[in-house]
Parts: sequence; C-alpha cells; structure tokens
Amino acid sequence: MNVNELIVKTMYGARITTKLYLLFIVLTITGCAGGIKIPHLSVADYETKISGSERVVVSKVSPENGAKNKGSIIGVHGNGCGLMGFKGDRDGAIIALKNKAVRMGASYVLILKEQGPYSDGKCAHNEYKIEGNAYAIIPPEEQELGAILIKNPGFEKDKLAKEGASSWHYGVKDWSGDKGGVVNISSPNSTMFPGKQPPEGENMAFLAFPGSYISQILEHRLAPSRQYKLSVVIGHRAESAFGDGEYEIELYAGNNLLTQQRGSIPESGEFQELNIDYMADHHDLATGGALKLVLKNINARQINFDNVRMSSQLR
Repeated sequence: MNVNELIVKTMYGARITTKLYLLFIVLTITGCAGGIKIPHLSVADYETKISGSERVVVSKVSPENGAKNKGSIIGVHGNGCGLMGFKGDRDGAIIALKNKAVRMGASYVLILKEQGPYSDGKCAHNEYKIEGNAYAIIPPEEQELGAILIKNPGFEKDKLAKEGASSWHYGVKDWSGDKGGVVNISSPNSTMFPGKQPPEGENMAFLAFPGSYISQILEHRLAPSRQYKLSVVIGHRAESAFGDGEYEIELYAGNNLLTQQRGSIPESGEFQELNIDYMADHHDLATGGALKLVLKNINARQINFDNVRMSSQLR
C-alpha cells in the first residue's frame, strides 16, 4: 500500500481514504492547536442511560442530613486532543455521572468541580469533566424504622490518596481512641484486599497493634422497650505480615456495658459483617444513658472496620 491509497480507521469506526496522508497529519496537528472545528457527537451517539439513572439527582446543593456518603465520583465525556478524539459536553458528562452513581448504589450527586473542553496552546483538550461526591438518600420509610445517627460511620470524612504515603494516616474524625487510623483501599493495585471493592465508599478504619481501639459517644440515649441492632464490617488484610487475631465490639449506655461480642477476624483478604442485638426493657438500669460504641483489636497485627450502622425498633 502506498501513501496515496492509505486507509485510515477513525475511533468512530468510519474508514477514511485519503490521497494525501501528509495533509491528514497537518489537519490533526492544526486541530490540536484549536484551529479547526472538532467533531461533536450527539448525546444519543456516545452514552446509553442505564436503568435507575433517571432517578439520580445531580445538584450543586448539599443533600439533606442523613444522606450516606458513598465516595468521590467523576463523570467524563469526550476524549483525546483535537481531531484525535471527540469533543465532550455537559449533557454527556451528566449521563456518565448518573450511570456511575447507580453502579455505586447512590441516588444523589453533589457537584464540586466542573471543567469543560479547553485549549492550553498545545492541545485542544476534548474532555468535559464533572467531579463530586455520591450519596445514598435514605427513604423516609426507612428512616422511620429508627436509624441512629453515627458520625463518620464509613470513615469517609478523610480525603486520602488511593496509593502511597498519603493513602493512610493515624486518627479518625469523630472517633476517639488509641492507635486507630484511616486507609484508602480503593486502588485496583492495592494488596490489602485484592480484587475486592471497599464495603462502603473508599476508606476503612484500621486498628494497628493489639490493644488499639476507637470509640464514639452517640447523641441517642438508651430508651426502654426497644430492640437495638448494631452492624459493622470487619476486614483482614491479605498480606502475609497481617496474621490472624481477635476483635471485640462493645455497646455501652453511659458507663454501663450493655453487650459485647468477641470473635476471630475473617479469612485473609476477606470481609465479614457482624450484627449485634440488644433488647432494652423497662427495668434496664442504663435507661437514659448515652450510647457508646467501642471497636477493639484484641491481639491482631491489624484489623479493619467499615460501614458502622445502628438502628432501633419499638418492641
């Protein structure tokens, strides 16, 4: 094949036959410099809305109290530079954002940043990008079941890098304790829980070394004739340095220990959900005491926790 008969296949699947391959290169370079019109596809051409995306709300207004943070989210439409790609727009980025929210189990997206196509003098960047946070809005009918507020239940208040030294630190916002911290485990290159997504958001809490713990005093006070349920996800890092061990979960009302559960951490590289129930009756001496949660590492090199939830129902 000589240069005058060269067939060029574009990213759209079309085949372009040109007599002057050199002219094609010149036009491409000119497009990257912003000198010619960039191909622009319609919404129907580039993105298919998945089921459920029509119910996702995208807004620059923060969601109401009680919304559950599912983590950061980015929607992108368009790619490449000049003619070597296609120019994106806001409609396409919104569709991509909503589709990703559905896959994350979210129904609300708070927009934090937008960047449309732009030229930096070297390239006409085609991407339209929207960044934000995704939230799951708890329906009123579920709220009426008695969800109890836990601050920073999924340990997502800390914005950490996906990898490297900035992907973890000691200290957990809204929780007190000793030798506890937060780590981002969402990187596909992570060796902590290979092949698995975080139970909730991107972060997990960790308790490093035996005897470490984190705790939180809740605003809710123990009420009589109520069935309480505490749920938490426990993780066991896959690296060989992090062997077996035991955890302990405690529930207090004031200084009174209501219930505790001690057990072995799950298999290496696995997550396990733990559920603890407590029935408060009219004769409970701890009635009126503020609830307190305590997560403990008994004797493991490290234990991870995530997605702490609590609810109560009248009995």
